[in-house]
Amino acid sequence: MRESDLSIPVNLHNFPADGKDPRAEPIGDDGWQPGEQRRFGIQFTKSLTEEERRDIAAFLRDTAGLSLDAYISKWIYLELVDLETLQRVSRHPLFNAAIPFAAEYKISPGIAQTTPPGDRGRRLRAALFPEADAEAVAKDLANLGAWEIDVLDLRRRGGVARIEFTLPSQTPVEAVAAIPAVSWIEPVTEAVPDSADHLGYLETGTTTSAPLSAAGITGHDQIIGVIDGGPLNFTHCWFKDEPDNTPGTGHRKMRNNRNASNRGLSTHPNFVCGVLAGDDIGQPPGTAFDRGIACHARISYSNRRDFGFPGPGHTFFDYLLDAEADGACIHTNSWHFPDDPAYTLIAYDADTFTWDHEDCLVVASSGNRNEKVGPPGAAKNALCVSAAYIGPNAAGDHVTCFADGACKKNAAGACIPLSDNRRRPEILAPGCMHVSAGEGSICKTRAAQNAGAKKPPSDGCAPHDVYCATSYATPVVAAAAAIARQYLTAGYYPSGSPSAAGHNPTGALLKALLLNATAATNSGFGYPNDREGWGLLQLDRVLPLANGAQRLWFRDIRHAGGLAGGGRNEETVTLQPASEPLKVTLVWSDPPAETFSSLDPVVNNLDLEVIAPDGTTFLGNRFSGGESLAGGTALDTDPRNNVEMVLVSTPAAGDWTIVVRATEVNFAPTGQGYALVVTADLV
Repeated sequence: MRESDLSIPVNLHNFPADGKDPRAEPIGDDGWQPGEQRRFGIQFTKSLTEEERRDIAAFLRDTAGLSLDAYISKWIYLELVDLETLQRVSRHPLFNAAIPFAAEYKISPGIAQTTPPGDRGRRLRAALFPEADAEAVAKDLANLGAWEIDVLDLRRRGGVARIEFTLPSQTPVEAVAAIPAVSWIEPVTEAVPDSADHLGYLETGTTTSAPLSAAGITGHDQIIGVIDGGPLNFTHCWFKDEPDNTPGTGHRKMRNNRNASNRGLSTHPNFVCGVLAGDDIGQPPGTAFDRGIACHARISYSNRRDFGFPGPGHTFFDYLLDAEADGACIHTNSWHFPDDPAYTLIAYDADTFTWDHEDCLVVASSGNRNEKVGPPGAAKNALCVSAAYIGPNAAGDHVTCFADGACKKNAAGACIPLSDNRRRPEILAPGCMHVSAGEGSICKTRAAQNAGAKKPPSDGCAPHDVYCATSYATPVVAAAAAIARQYLTAGYYPSGSPSAAGHNPTGALLKALLLNATAATNSGFGYPNDREGWGLLQLDRVLPLANGAQRLWFRDIRHAGGLAGGGRNEETVTLQPASEPLKVTLVWSDPPAETFSSLDPVVNNLDLEVIAPDGTTFLGNRFSGGESLAGGTALDTDPRNNVEMVLVSTPAAGDWTIVVRATEVNFAPTGQGYALVVTADLV
């Protein structure tokens, strides 16, 4: 944000609506009762440094003070304050405005976009403020005539309390917003499933070589969390164990299988999990022709159809935590909710989980054609996936191109972006012509066209008789993350051979590695673009083996050693006379945004700058013609995305300086961590 722009956005509202400067109006007692507290958005004139936070705390020493932990947008924090604190903070030099938090700000614009309620009423979800009495709110809802009231209090696990309920069609949603303890209301929508030799393409871009697999880097000692629609049939030969097929620590494939709702079998879960990590028990491990990408990884499975099932413990957030407790650091989701704005409680849960659990990466599909990206793929910290076609086109030429992904077009034929304009999707992976496990028992397999896949778009390069789905590209990316994680934990970096000096990566580092390993396709949409993100994943670009060129360098900074506002870190890498491009990727896990900030969910903003030996500068995400533009000012930096990239196709030899700046750190109690990945011809 620029310091000249002090408008005040909350949900779809901007204040002051009448153009008056709130600083010109004294804050009076306005009927306050002794001990009364009210909720205000407190805006400052700039992003606060740690020193300024301490100064404000000292300035408010004799009052109840401010928490400064519920960041909204544009330097606004939501605070529950008494009159004395409000009047005192209004005299601080950095104070800009105090806006009463009105009930209308709590209502998601998505409610108006859903189908009007019928006789059954409208199914809604309300989030509660941290201090709320959930049972008391449930009674308030019952008094409004709501029924099917389910209290899901996730505060015990580090999440947010929420209540799902059906509101009578004659009861306005504004009546729910008027309940003081309610912070946000959104519609409960139905999740949508985002339903060849791909291993070689994933590793090297060819069908003839899969060196990581040949080296045994196939997901050993990795557990992957999967949430999908329906139970997984783990009696199938790709998943079963003998003689005891009970999921658990000793099972060769299944760490856990959650199915509280006891739904019947369906095709989608087995197909997804087969692409991810399936391996036929009847063949020597890792040798079956049809097998999963990370064929030695294990699965902690949860049924997405359990969401909303009566009783505690059956939410997206719960199942992420449960899989992590099983040992899963990578979590894959081949589905989305069709919500708009896309930053909902599901996105909030994904960001809360990855912020609090730094080792974890959430991978999610972007959606299908003629759809917009929805959560969880719309979460800031999730890695959002679309599907690529790899193979011959109608003319017989070998091509790689976009084949499936969320792309609802506007009148000009361009994909409609997220309402907050962040880049989604971010990565492509093979999503066509997969063969994987069927839902039946024994050893049945299915082709993609029999498992919910779709034909490719008419403006793509794929033949019209192939079948593609982001559902099946997403587990490819999750499997690649497991392969990268094994590479690091088994000590392959930096020598390319296993060693005892393994590194336990953050989810941000895994995401940075995968995004750095991307390449432009033949699609002709430009690079990067709104269909393919940063391009097609090719793992050998970031995971070199012994006797290969030194191509990889990284830094993995956890929050405890991260940057405070205004801080910066500087690194130097030395390049040989180059035949390879220089690619630098910065990724950080951002704190969760308040849900009523759905149109501007960015909390912390880091910026990337790369300086050539001759002093030429390149700024993150400033691209033209498929590579980084030289030069630029602070006005050319990217304030939206928590992924920044610099790509120089013909870098000069010598010392290159890489700068990471903490332009804004609006919430990070111990610092904002990040991951930095460099690939090039390194000395």
